[in-house]
Amino acid sequence: MLKFGDKGDGVVSLQNLLRRQGYIIPVDGVFGNQTKYAVMDFQKKYKLGVDGIVGGRTMSALANLGPSKENIIVTPPKQTISKPTPTKVNIVNPSGTGGTVVSKPVEKKDDTMMYLILAGLAVFILPKLLKRKR
Repeated sequence: MLKFGDKGDGVVSLQNLLRRQGYIIPVDGVFGNQTKYAVMDFQKKYKLGVDGIVGGRTMSALANLGPSKENIIVTPPKQTISKPTPTKVNIVNPSGTGGTVVSKPVEKKDDTMMYLILAGLAVFILPKLLKRKR
């Protein structure tokens, strides 16, 4: 089994097999990021378990395939960053000297309305609050 961080002749053999499949990676005997991403891409392409670790199935598949005419440049997998969706928005209702804060639920599909409400608060209420403090 070969995995990220491993070094030696086994990694050199793996890198040569990956290069034979068209992966443009260095053959330096170090199982680094480029080797890992090439392994993951190969595992995905051949419907093997994608974990970046070269076990028996991955090594067997690599060894039994003939040379490829493709040139494959490996890149890190894209990471998706999800922004949190607020569940409630606070709306300030000015009344006399103070104001009351009302929490209202926000529907996940109604982000546009929430941003309009927040923009309205910033434009109309914030200047009034700043004038009071002077």
